[in-house]
Amino acid sequence: MDAEQIAIGTFSPLTGFMNKEEIESVLDHYKLNNGIIWPLPIFCQISEKIFSELEKEETVILKLNNLDKPFARMNIEDMFNLNLSEMSKKMFGTDDNEHPGVARLYEKDNCFISGKVELIQRLPSKYKYYEITPSEAREIFENKGWSRIVGFHTRNIPHRVHEFIQLSALKEYSCDGLFIHPVVGPKKSGDYLPEIIIESYQ
Repeated sequence: MDAEQIAIGTFSPLTGFMNKEEIESVLDHYKLNNGIIWPLPIFCQISEKIFSELEKEETVILKLNNLDKPFARMNIEDMFNLNLSEMSKKMFGTDDNEHPGVARLYEKDNCFISGKVELIQRLPSKYKYYEITPSEAREIFENKGWSRIVGFHTRNIPHRVHEFIQLSALKEYSCDGLFIHPVVGPKKSGDYLPEIIIESYQ
């Protein structure tokens, strides 16, 4: 999913997975090396076994665990190790394995590769009808004549407080439109299912 988001421009100006220096800059200063504000590192973490079989300048194919077809390719520019406990504390404020983000980080080894990503094909999704790339979103805004837009990123179904916040922002900042961006990827247990969120907003 991260490779796809890099490739379609969601993580612009990133063109690939971050190297060690970039990850440390984001963890320590919340900035990319060029000074752009950035909240979380975008990295490619792999197992020690795969790490030992790779070399710099090699091109690797990225696939989903349950599918054999390639979705992206990456030219390895750097290979490095990071302290997972330190990463966890800086990313999540804890290294407690009960935290889902920490648990996911600890599922793999402390081995990372970085490099430019090239998309081969988009990931399969039953929500493709709703997915638009950043460039498509900008084109829609331009065609509608919108220059100031409220963005609302949500993992829940809409409720009255959401509506109040959205309408207040539209009015207070004299905005042209509302861009609703629901989270439909992996979430924690107990969260609303993507189809419920989408149907509610419809």
